[in-house]
Amino acid sequence: MNRQPLTQYRLQPEEVTGLYRVPLEQARKLAQGTLSEPIRIEGIASDENGVTVPVERMVGPADFVPHPGAYYELVLKAIDRIGKSAL
Repeated sequence: MNRQPLTQYRLQPEEVTGLYRVPLEQARKLAQGTLSEPIRIEGIASDENGVTVPVERMVGPADFVPHPGAYYELVLKAIDRIGKSAL
């Protein structure tokens, strides 16, 4: 499993607005729509000058690109497999 600090990644502004770590169970609940409250996430984002800065924010389902539930389930299952193979 990659434990590289988020600050070591280079963001492509045309592709992403930030990079965050989220506990898998919270990500699963978010994808399933079973979260009752927004969750706090920490990560990095580019500021207005393109400099990578630490970011903390509250997010809910409306903050993510809409995809069918099956898409998120496929992604989460792949993450589970990768995590298990890293043990």
